[in-house]
Amino acid sequence: MDVIERIKNVLEQIRPKMQQDGGELEFVKFEEGIVYIELLGNCAGCEHKQSTIANVISKIVSENVAEVKEVKHI
Repeated sequence: MDVIERIKNVLEQIRPKMQQDGGELEFVKFEEGIVYIELLGNCAGCEHKQSTIANVISKIVSENVAEVKEVKHI
């Protein structure tokens, strides 16, 4: 399984929690150790989205996919 597939698998594990809050996330690209995602639904306008990305999504993805250094919102 390549890096992008592994990243997408981890994001799929995170997705249900986001959907419970009316949000959604979408993988955009992986480049130079950085995963770019787009937050949709309630998450798009949430005042806590940067914190969610940095403290939750980035942590989970980087713990499960060694090649990932950071996750950023696009």
